[in-house]
Amino acid sequence: FIAGLYLSLTDIGTFGIMTQLVTIVSTISSSMFLTYLPIFNKLRAQGDNSTIVRLFSFNMVVFYVIYIVGILVIILFGPWVLRLIGSSTVLPCTGILVVFSIITLLENNHSNFASLITTNNEVPFVKAGLLSGVIIVVLTLFVLNVTTWGLWGIVIVQGVVQLAYNNWY
Repeated sequence: FIAGLYLSLTDIGTFGIMTQLVTIVSTISSSMFLTYLPIFNKLRAQGDNSTIVRLFSFNMVVFYVIYIVGILVIILFGPWVLRLIGSSTVLPCTGILVVFSIITLLENNHSNFASLITTNNEVPFVKAGLLSGVIIVVLTLFVLNVTTWGLWGIVIVQGVVQLAYNNWY
């Protein structure tokens, strides 16, 4: 929404296609983990932490492999496929795509860990999540108003704010 107020139609299309493709990869790579959530809830209720750790570790390895392979497919073949289908929208430069993909990987990584934490009926990260969201909006508006960073600004703000706390905590 904010990007639409400050960026050209071409940049918005580029950002949109990148976001959609990376979201598809994220969704596919997280699918197995999401199907295991009821199992994690059951194991948590039973107090079987060793099985939780084993299954969660396996799920995360599958998540990482599928995500990385999916992103490599987008980077290597995405521009070619878009040209093949006659799309007037292109992917952003490889640098933005790689940085955005890493930020999204970190976001999904901490989202999976947060979902596992919630199986213990604890949600200790609500304040941090809300605060991060507000900071991202404010800094994005600032960067788009004061700099000429464009798409880089949107991507970098999200990454820096999430790295500051949520991604590592």
